[in-house]
Amino acid sequence: MTYYMLAQVKLKFGAANLERFTQELLPEVQRLMEQGGIKLKHCMVTQVGQLFEMWDLWELGDSTDTSRVGELMADPACAPLLAALSEVIESEHTRLLASVPGHVD
Repeated sequence: MTYYMLAQVKLKFGAANLERFTQELLPEVQRLMEQGGIKLKHCMVTQVGQLFEMWDLWELGDSTDTSRVGELMADPACAPLLAALSEVIESEHTRLLASVPGHVD
């Protein structure tokens, strides 16, 4: 079974925040997560509905990898990245998902 973390990221209003998140900050988050074995599989932005909303799908090794995310972000070296993220993110909600056996994975 494959596990995923789906992050719904609502950015603060403005195209500049969307650009900064996608071009500058998300690559840094991706680099950090990949060091912990967590892979960004897909990144999407809402086209109809809530503007400035991102959906990031991360592939986890197993269901316990969600705790690794917190550990990675708790590293003091991440403080500047977290501060920069707080400048553009209004809110974030995550979900742990599991693939359905017998269907496309």
